Amino acid sequence: MIFFNLKKAFPGKSLFSRFRIAVRTAMHFGKIALEFIKLAGMNERRIGKLTRIHDIHHLQDALSDGRGAFILSGHFGNWEITAQAIAISGFPQMMVHRPLDNPYLECELSKIRRRFGNELIPKKNATRNMLKALGEGRLIDIVIDQHVPEEMGVVVPFLSLPTPTTPSLAILSMRSGAPVVPIVSRPRGRGYDIFFQKPIRPKDGSDEVQLTTEFNDFLTGEIMKTPHLWLWFHDRWGHFKRKSKKGGGTEVKGED
Repeated sequence: MIFFNLKKAFPGKSLFSRFRIAVRTAMHFGKIALEFIKLAGMNERRIGKLTRIHDIHHLQDALSDGRGAFILSGHFGNWEITAQAIAISGFPQMMVHRPLDNPYLECELSKIRRRFGNELIPKKNATRNMLKALGEGRLIDIVIDQHVPEEMGVVVPFLSLPTPTTPSLAILSMRSGAPVVPIVSRPRGRGYDIFFQKPIRPKDGSDEVQLTTEFNDFLTGEIMKTPHLWLWFHDRWGHFKRKSKKGGGTEVKGED
């Protein structure tokens, strides 16, 4: 899957260049897998030493009007330790997630994620809980870089490819008025730098396609800077079929 995804995203790169990204990706995610195991035993002081947060005033600004806010993140850098670092900085989050199929692993994962005040919202039927949390001025962490069936998403560019993407973040932001704060984490020695970006606010005339495109543009820009930090193992495009502009036949996305 990783080589297939890299070929789709970087058709102009040589096989060697894509192989090099794949190797670095494997090394990075091997590292954060070990870090996640250690995370269960880390205290606040240790997490604080490993992480350095930049421009947190963007998050404070987004929360200042009492409508709550979203954090826009992806499977990039080390999103698990980032969520813990934000929580111990005084900003616990409601984290939207898909529970694991294995209930024992899910139980252990949930314990780790909830240690410093974060709460979990199961992805299925999450809308009501998210709107309630926003009404209370809460912070919600949501990722939108996972595979979405075409009929459930909007097709917008991601890594320069037409990609079905969940419109839920855009719809909820427009409905509630809650701003969306992009965030990214990058390795720094043995730890991570965490960068908050200027909030994206729904405007008059905004629609779900325009906002979702803006979200994907942010993620694409960060991934292109350091491709090996993104989860290329994930089946992002699945078997997406897109009608050709000429109207004759279909172009199959997700197949060679």
